Formats: sequence, C-alpha cells, structure tokens
Amino acid sequence: MKTKLELVTDSLCRDLFGTGRNCVLLYGRPDHALVILRDVYEKAKVKDEFLCTWHDASAITKPMDFFERILRLKYGDHYESLSGNEWFKDLVLRDDREGVFHLASLCGREKNSQNPNHRRTPVIFIDGIDELFFKMDFGHLNENEIAQAMSPMSWEDRPLPKGFGNCLRRYLHQTRDGIFYGAARNYESPQFQMTLANPGYLFYALNFMLRFME
Repeated sequence: MKTKLELVTDSLCRDLFGTGRNCVLLYGRPDHALVILRDVYEKAKVKDEFLCTWHDASAITKPMDFFERILRLKYGDHYESLSGNEWFKDLVLRDDREGVFHLASLCGREKNSQNPNHRRTPVIFIDGIDELFFKMDFGHLNENEIAQAMSPMSWEDRPLPKGFGNCLRRYLHQTRDGIFYGAARNYESPQFQMTLANPGYLFYALNFMLRFME
C-alpha cells in the first residue's frame, strides 16, 4: 500500500504529465514538502518533453545563480557562446527589473523553434521558494524596513519588490512557457508573508495549485 506522500506525488505527476500542468506550491510541514518536491523532480526529469532544474534557495545570492542552471540546460553546448556575448554579460551584471526580464525570457519554451531542446518546457523546482522570492525582491531591506513592511499600512506605502517574482510570473508562468514547483520552508515567516501570502506581490499563492503538507 502506498504512503500518503507517495499518493500526493502520484497526483502531482498525473497533473504534470497530463493536460493540467499547473504550477504547484507545497507548504506546511517542510520535510514532507521537500520529499514530495524531490520525488516529482526525479520522475519528471526523465521525460523528454521537460527541462527540469533543481534550485536550492540557500545557494542563490543573485538572479544569475538561478537563471544559469536553466540556461545551461536549455542551450547545452551553445551556452558558452551565448554567455560570451557582450549584451549577455551586461544582463548578468545588471541588478534591475529589465535585466531579470531578459534573462527570464531566454529561459522560456520556444514552441516554434527548430531546436527540439528549445521546444521543451522548463519545469523549475525550488526548495525554499519563499526564501528565494524574498531574497531576490526584498533582500536589500534592513530589519526596520522589513518590520515596517509587515506592519498594518496601505499597500502603496509598502516597499516595492525589485521585480524578480513578477518577471517569472509574467514571462514564464502566464505564458505557460515555464512551470514552477516550489516547497516553502516556513509559511508563517515574514519571507512567506511578504511574497507568496501577499496579493500585492504578483507571483503569490493563488498563482499556484496549493498543497498543504501535514
């Protein structure tokens, strides 16, 4: 008899391998969420229609730490020539919304491409998606600014995100040129509350199919 976690994995794989292909947010008990995330990743990465990458939020300090793994897998042997272009080097050095937008757009599925690898859909697995989104969009804030952002105030007075999550939502998720699977490490933390639990943060929980792990 299958365990409860195995049944959840089977359910998510049926969606991913079928016609649903939702983005998925796993939250609640973090060790169970991580097991499910890893199991779906292992099953999906052998499918020819997907480009699967694994991302540990703890190891990511800048946007390119996230994008490089996807781009290397998508472009394969051509990645080195791509990364040698001056315009690409400029994107890597930038730490703004426009730079993130262009990097995100390079990662997406290109359904009309002559290159079969480019026609494959990126499935992006993120361990600690709450920490990653917070780090990339609000990591520049000090403790007082974070406390202010968490206090009751009108949305227009809150610090604005730098654009990382919004670019992923707009140019990969909304276009269905990329699929996200994320496991949150602490759904009660300021990191989760300022990003995934925050409707003002455009790539938030309701963009995902939610699974609460007990």
